[in-house]
Amino acid sequence: MRQDNAQDARFDWVHSFYVESKDPQDMRIVAATCDYGLEFCSVIHQENLFTTQFPPEKSHTAGLQLLKNFVDWNI
Repeated sequence: MRQDNAQDARFDWVHSFYVESKDPQDMRIVAATCDYGLEFCSVIHQENLFTTQFPPEKSHTAGLQLLKNFVDWNI
């Protein structure tokens, strides 16, 4: 995985739940989506807060790189 692009990375999920919103205003905080038969939100952000719906620490090299990107991000 390239440091600046997680587009092709694969992350491990430990559940099959996801958040779905009917409010179009919520889309402004979506940082990333996944496609697993349907497209859904996998990362949200607001100001300097990011959260994922998957545990990055369980996603091996891609997860470690994602955590490093969060730490190194200059906001």
